[in-house]
Amino acid sequence: MEALEAIKRKIAGKKAKTLLKEGKIPAVLYGPGIKNLNLEVDEKELEKILRRKNSPIVLRVEDNDYQVLIKEIQRDPIKGKIIHIDFYKPAQK
Repeated sequence: MEALEAIKRKIAGKKAKTLLKEGKIPAVLYGPGIKNLNLEVDEKELEKILRRKNSPIVLRVEDNDYQVLIKEIQRDPIKGKIIHIDFYKPAQK
C-alpha cells in the first residue's frame, strides 16, 4: 500500500494560506485515541493518491504510519483547488 508523506506544520490559522503558494496543502489528522495533528502534505502527491483510490490511505508522519480515511476536502470555490484536507483515523479494535 502506498503511503502519503506528511510533516507537522508550525504555521496555523490564516497564516497556513502561505503553504498553498509553496505547493503544500494544510491538513489535520484526528480520531479517537490520538491527539490532533496539524500537518502539511505535498499537493501533487495528494492529487496522485486521490486519483487512484477511494479507500484507506497510509499517512506517514515522521516515523509513524496511520491508516486513515479522508473525512473532508475543502476546495477553493472559484478555482476548485484543494485548500485543506481532514484525515480521520478510526478506532482500532
